[in-house]
Amino acid sequence: LPLTDGHRYEASARSSDTAGDYSASFSTCSFTYDASPPLLSLTHPADGAAVYSANYLSGSVADSTSGVQSVEAAIKRVSDGRWWDPSQSDWVGAAAAIPAGNTPAWTYTFSGRLAASLSDGGTYYWTARGTDKALPANTGEFGVYGATFTYYDTQPPGAVTDLAAGQGVSPGSAFLTWSAPSDDGLAGYLLSGSFAVQYSLSAETAFSTASAVIVSTGGLSAGSRSGYGIIGLTPDTTYYFALWTRDDAGNWSAVSNIAGGRASRSDVGAISGALTQASSQPIQGVVVEAFASSGDLKASDNTDPEGKYSLNDLPAGKYTLKATWSANDITSSVSKSGVDCGASGVNFQLSVSYQLAVVSGVIPSAYRTAERYRMSALAAQNARQYVELFQRGRRIAVAYADDKGRFTLANLLPGTYGIRLFNGREFTEMDSVRLSEGERLEYSPKWALLNKEAVYAYPNPARNEVSLHFETNFEDFVAEIAVFDVGGRLVKKFSNSELQRNYDAPGSGKHRGYWPLKGDNVASGVYIWVLNIKNPLTEERERVIKKFAIIR
Repeated sequence: LPLTDGHRYEASARSSDTAGDYSASFSTCSFTYDASPPLLSLTHPADGAAVYSANYLSGSVADSTSGVQSVEAAIKRVSDGRWWDPSQSDWVGAAAAIPAGNTPAWTYTFSGRLAASLSDGGTYYWTARGTDKALPANTGEFGVYGATFTYYDTQPPGAVTDLAAGQGVSPGSAFLTWSAPSDDGLAGYLLSGSFAVQYSLSAETAFSTASAVIVSTGGLSAGSRSGYGIIGLTPDTTYYFALWTRDDAGNWSAVSNIAGGRASRSDVGAISGALTQASSQPIQGVVVEAFASSGDLKASDNTDPEGKYSLNDLPAGKYTLKATWSANDITSSVSKSGVDCGASGVNFQLSVSYQLAVVSGVIPSAYRTAERYRMSALAAQNARQYVELFQRGRRIAVAYADDKGRFTLANLLPGTYGIRLFNGREFTEMDSVRLSEGERLEYSPKWALLNKEAVYAYPNPARNEVSLHFETNFEDFVAEIAVFDVGGRLVKKFSNSELQRNYDAPGSGKHRGYWPLKGDNVASGVYIWVLNIKNPLTEERERVIKKFAIIR
């Protein structure tokens, strides 16, 4: 039918029988014919613009006929004609659609990977298209609307705040560790850049990149751990270290915290290496021990997710190294003898070959300290959430949770493990998990709804007032307190809204029913109080019954 775009139509239908008799016609459908995709206007970056660390695209979209369903964008690197593919987080040969919004005025903020992949001084072309709500939908073409811009990276990386210094592997050495910042600030990626390290015998030194040692890096995500060893220091001497981060555009971060540490003694060193199974895959949680010629145990470590270990603070001499692992609850070991103190690259390859397991999960936000408590930056750093894995009573692995509470323990042998989590304030009870070969276990941590050891009345006995105190890990809970005399008569009741929450400090997790006795005609004697508490999300409930006395 030759319909006109944007016009409204009404379709009618009638039927006839074999005798030629027709029914009455009636309206069956009204519709607007829409054959055009939405109209767009590209706002930022404008064509020919120079963009300085502004990592976003924006524009407007309109479709007066059927409305806008979505907007998609695409970005091309002009130097080689390759397009950004968000599914691969890389530049590819064909244009790839990036979901950008669905509102009349829309903004797409670059992902951390894309922002870090833009080159300083590089030229980029971007285009967008819209899809309307017609049936079937009309989608525009990339290239109809487009703009070319030049990107300049003027934002420096974030400053490292957790630089730490420890003794190195060899005598007169130190090893630095820190959490990597991103190309722009503290969140995202540092795909290409470097670190500069300076050290001094005095913390009062005017630290500067001009006197620093440059350490190249690449492919780091913000928060990932980095390290660097420094040799040639005076043994058993305290040094102070500073660190800067430089991105690919040459922007330097501010100086890190100043970290102090002692260089390894001349008579003390370390032995390091890695452990893999027959397939060359690293294994986490294998115990590696160093024994002196006398048979005395001098150091031990557990292999990390990359299978690496380091045995530190070893006096000079030769050692026997023993690697012990447990697979399907059967313990085995292998040894190497005559290993010199200070040796590196002392690797083990086990004859076993298993499909390794993974344990991962999320510490719910209701449990995570950073979500519930106000604290200083230092306290928050010290209160990081982590998960511990145990085997035969020994902690063999630990993994820290990210800012969303996600944790992962990878490359584990099959078998039985003990697991517990720390939310920055307290541990869960030890739980037992059984891992099969190749299993990817999604572990759900559980904290007790109520700390029953922290349910009490004070002062006890009471005279003028009494606080009925309790503590819980949850911020969202429903509770009530009822007080009875010894005859079972209800004397006082605190509803959920009458409880004083976090009365000790904001986010303290300490709550109470506060009863000023002066104004109430309450006789001396022993009273029974009952606390009932519920988690409204899971319907989990707890009840505690306690006693207190009143002396008037």
